[in-house]
Amino acid sequence: MKQTVVSIALLLAAASAFAAAPVKHKKKIHAALLTRKQAYAALAAQVKGAKILEAELERESGRLIWSFDVEANNGITEIWLDPHTGALIKSQVESARKEAQERRQEMKQRAAAKKDEQAEIKKDVKEDRKAPAGH
Repeated sequence: MKQTVVSIALLLAAASAFAAAPVKHKKKIHAALLTRKQAYAALAAQVKGAKILEAELERESGRLIWSFDVEANNGITEIWLDPHTGALIKSQVESARKEAQERRQEMKQRAAAKKDEQAEIKKDVKEDRKAPAGH
């Protein structure tokens, strides 16, 4: 148990060191973020006995977060963690109605993203067909 606590502390310290470094390139932003495994460890250190139903790195209210839906004794709780440090940002018990509403919104966003991706592929194919042979 003591070794696990020390390991989590080291992971969080390493993540904090990455987060403190200035970021000048988009790829470096992702290097400074906690991995899914590190985010799980940070969550486990803060919320005991919770079953993780869903976890995703997403943008909420204009900020990047690790978002977890966890099931505990009092129902489903949405937990937001800072993606750089693993610090708790928000914890809120969700009603079944709110959870269903969020799922519908996510499905709409995924459908729109897929449509955009398909349009981009069609555009690329069209451009490839217009390009002279041998280029």
